Amino acid sequence: MKISACGMVLVCCCAMALSASSAHAGGAFSLDLARSKGLTEFPYGEGTARLQVSSLDDDRFPDGIVVEIDGFAPHRVGIDDGPWVNYGQWAGTISLSGSREAPSIMFEAYSGGAHCCSLLRVITPVDGALLSIAFEPAEGELRAKLPSDIDGDGIVDIVRESEHVCRRAACTARNAIYNIVDGKRIDVTSEPRFQAYLAQLPEPETR
Repeated sequence: MKISACGMVLVCCCAMALSASSAHAGGAFSLDLARSKGLTEFPYGEGTARLQVSSLDDDRFPDGIVVEIDGFAPHRVGIDDGPWVNYGQWAGTISLSGSREAPSIMFEAYSGGAHCCSLLRVITPVDGALLSIAFEPAEGELRAKLPSDIDGDGIVDIVRESEHVCRRAACTARNAIYNIVDGKRIDVTSEPRFQAYLAQLPEPETR
C-alpha cells in the first residue's frame, strides 16, 4: 500500500465522542474560518480562546493560525498545507492528563486535494506558555471527536486512524495511538495494553 505525503491535523483535540470521562471532558466546536473572516472564539475553561488565521502564503492560503487564550501570550501554529482554510475546521478543549490540568486545545483541519488528509495540532500549556504539537497527516476527512482514556490510566489516548508513515518518497499508513505528557508527544501504539483496541479498528486505508 502506497500513498503520497499530504494533509495535516491540529490537535487542540477532536469533537465530542468516544465518551471522554468527566475528568477530561471539554467542549467541541465546528469552525469555518473562511466564512468567519479568519477569526473565531469559543469557551476555554472559565475564559475564552481566540483563533485567527495568520499571514497568507503568496497571498493565497494561510500558513497557520494564531491562538490566544486568557492568561497566555499569543502563540502561532504553522499549518502550511494547501487550501485547508476552505474546507471547514474543528476544535475542542480537553484536559489531557487529569482534571486539575489546564485544558489543551485540539485543532483539526482538512487539507483538500487528491489525497485529502486530516491535519491535527494540539496546543497545550507548558510552564506558563502555549506549546503546539504536530501530528502526521491521516488519510480521510475531519475526525471531529474528542479522544478518551482508553486504558484507564488517567491520560487521554489520541487515536490516529490511517496515519501516514513516510520514508523518503514512499508512504504507507498505520493506526496509531499517542499520549501527551508534559508537552511531549509519546507514541504508545506498540504498548500491549492497546493491542485489543487496535485490533478492532478498520484496516488503514488510502485513496
